[in-house]
Amino acid sequence: MNSSWDTGRRPDLAEAGPGEALRLDAPVLPRVGEHPGFTLTRVSLVLVAALFGLAVVRLPGAVGWVVLVILVGWCITWAHPLTALAAAAETWALGTGFAVHRYGELTFTWPDLGRLLAVSAALLLVCALTRRLRPG
Repeated sequence: MNSSWDTGRRPDLAEAGPGEALRLDAPVLPRVGEHPGFTLTRVSLVLVAALFGLAVVRLPGAVGWVVLVILVGWCITWAHPLTALAAAAETWALGTGFAVHRYGELTFTWPDLGRLLAVSAALLLVCALTRRLRPG
């Protein structure tokens, strides 16, 4: 059986026939073994959009954190645990800096550290569950 890795073609590009343009079939969820930089870039974009949306809607603090963790959990599906920890740190830093405290101010009080622990535990749980349920 000839795989796309054997022929040197990129596996995410669809074949184009005569007169057709190449199209990129981008997955909705990250691929298994995706480079951490792509996952963290996706997390950054989702966090910025989510924080903007939360500022517009003005959800209460705990509900906003749940929304952030769910969205970032979707971004880190099948990621490596270290990538999940980096995503948790990024989520905590942006959430604490711009949702809890305004103007990007980070503090390390007990409630802030409790949120860091909760976000890290939730994202590591998502990472462990999705890696265990990984297809293939």
